[in-house]
Amino acid sequence: MAFDQSTRNRLQRFVTDARRTLEEEFTRQLQNDYGLDPISGTASPLESLRHINDQQRETARILRDTLAHYCASADTDTKATACSISVGMDIVRNARLGFGGVRSQVIEKA
Repeated sequence: MAFDQSTRNRLQRFVTDARRTLEEEFTRQLQNDYGLDPISGTASPLESLRHINDQQRETARILRDTLAHYCASADTDTKATACSISVGMDIVRNARLGFGGVRSQVIEKA
């Protein structure tokens, strides 16, 4: 069944709005819950995350390990910062299944 142009446009707007909403939510979770700032590329020490439970702390550790793995080849501070920002934004974009999905994907890759 083919959609007319109006339906395709509405569907595209819906998908774009849903994607934006999810990216904003995952950015909020990375910053507030997991202490990662995908914009600046900074990560709070795990010890400072007193507001999360053990399972969330493990997810935070895995996210940091993943970030470190992807940025391991960076040879300068500027390149490392650019890498962490890029990877942080990739984590946000690719985490649409929820952090449980990210966690299991990371474990499977290890």
